Amino acid sequence: MDSKISIYLLLKRILSELNEQVIEHGERVAFLEIMMAKGRNRKDDINLENLVLTCFAHDIGAYKTDKFLNLLKFDAENTLEHCIYGYLFMKYFSPLKSDSEVLLYHHTYYKENIDSPYFNDGVLIHLLDRIDVLNVTGSPKDKLIKQLVNNKGTIFNPDDVDDFIRFDEEMHLIDALNDGSYKEVVRSYFDDHNRDERLLLPIIDMLAYEVDFKSEQTVIHTLTMAYIAKFIGRKLGLSENELQDLYIASKLHDLGKIYVPTEILEKPAKLTEAEYEIIKLHPERTRRIIVDLFPENIVLLAYRHHERLDGSGYPNHLKEEDLSLSERIIQVADVASALIYRRSYKNALDKEIVVKILNEEKQAHKLDALVIDTFVNNYDEILASTVDESKDIISNYENLQNEYHDYLQKYSSLNHETDLGNFTVFDSNRLDSVKK
Repeated sequence: MDSKISIYLLLKRILSELNEQVIEHGERVAFLEIMMAKGRNRKDDINLENLVLTCFAHDIGAYKTDKFLNLLKFDAENTLEHCIYGYLFMKYFSPLKSDSEVLLYHHTYYKENIDSPYFNDGVLIHLLDRIDVLNVTGSPKDKLIKQLVNNKGTIFNPDDVDDFIRFDEEMHLIDALNDGSYKEVVRSYFDDHNRDERLLLPIIDMLAYEVDFKSEQTVIHTLTMAYIAKFIGRKLGLSENELQDLYIASKLHDLGKIYVPTEILEKPAKLTEAEYEIIKLHPERTRRIIVDLFPENIVLLAYRHHERLDGSGYPNHLKEEDLSLSERIIQVADVASALIYRRSYKNALDKEIVVKILNEEKQAHKLDALVIDTFVNNYDEILASTVDESKDIISNYENLQNEYHDYLQKYSSLNHETDLGNFTVFDSNRLDSVKK
């Protein structure tokens, strides 16, 4: 991949697809954190970078709190569940990992005084989150400041409140939220050349897992497809850049399925014709999400993973002469991954059956013969490799679900924000009218 990709735009696009109602909220909280750090002369190091990224994606857990499947609801009440899910997701599937605990406390009151090195940063995020909510929902600045002051020492850290008031006077932070100038600050921060190379692939992984996390099967499919595609590509002599493009496109290829109802994705029976037509929309929706974020070759690789050599594929019924070797590889990798691993509608298939089906596709001139032969001839090695590479992810998925319930019980007595008290209730409908 030779072209530069904007981490800022990537984060913003995928998070907005997850929940359009909070498209700007995380970005504004990240802006406030950047400016608080600047005012406090906090060193711009990995820890601050992690905190700013956490602010940007701090409500990522709100998309999953209904058994991890509810992607399109943001609920300001019952915040404990999304705090826990956000923490565990970031712990296992993001570049943050060791710093992810801060998300546990981003709706916890200062008076709880929890013994954790991440508690104070969590309480700070809570403050910045509430400032943005109050501002968006129309609270005048003087009333907003009064509410912050009235809750010093109970809900908020007094030092955080005092510093915010001072920095707002010096740097006009609320004005920046309202006139949209905050966006350039956040863009500049994430697209800094010291960050882009280090964060790009981990963020692609993180966002792909977040979209794919409707089930364990979809996670495994995306993961193994990427490994299979890279393995075949390496055997066929592709360059390192081409292999990286295959990996990235594989991780992105099913983003469009975020719009497919879970009951269709996970239906344990054959789809009806109408349901299949809904499924067939996902390549175009994937393309729309990534088209202006990634180089054209990566977009086409992801977009064309259901095309076939004989023109029987979708969405554009392309034929052999229209499809590159990399596109043919990703098509075979997609089918092979689906056959090898259990899905909601079928059990995993034995090697003999997988090979038989792939050879039938080859004979029908739907999938590339050279690519299929490369896969079949290296079947055992590929399978062993993908099992080895994916075991940690699968283990993490299982750990996340187990720990989620453990943390719910452990922290159920904490004063998370189930009652906003003196604060204006968060009206998510008004977020649609946020000043850009």
